[in-house]
Amino acid sequence: MCQTIKKENKTQRSTAPVKQISLFLTAAMILLISGCRTQIVAVEVTPSDAAIIANGVEYNTKSPVFIEASTGKQLLITAYKDGYKDKLYVIDYSLSTLGKIEAWTSFLVLPAFGLLFDNAWTLQENNVLLTLERIPAKEEKIEAAEYGIQKD
Repeated sequence: MCQTIKKENKTQRSTAPVKQISLFLTAAMILLISGCRTQIVAVEVTPSDAAIIANGVEYNTKSPVFIEASTGKQLLITAYKDGYKDKLYVIDYSLSTLGKIEAWTSFLVLPAFGLLFDNAWTLQENNVLLTLERIPAKEEKIEAAEYGIQKD
């Protein structure tokens, strides 16, 4: 009887690593398939030497600027230049075609599981044109005075 138990334990021990390896490979495949998806957004600002901040990253190159953004969240763009009013612009995201397919077909197997990943989403715009408005001279002096800067 002791020999039978030992044989069963050996069998159980030998299948445990196989199960662990198969779980690891399954998790790795899901991560590879569902990796972060990015989208390129072209931002053109007038005047072309204005600085651009997109989701906290500053771009000091001349316009147009090409921004690689995650598709799973909004993209907040700020353009600014001395003597001009700052301009804010938000690009929202929505379900991509792949996300819509996953939503409709996921009722039977892992409902809405695919919607958790970035490849199920897309940014609603690829091209943005921003025009900064010049601050009139009187407003510029008032604004400078508020910040303690003297302008003549």
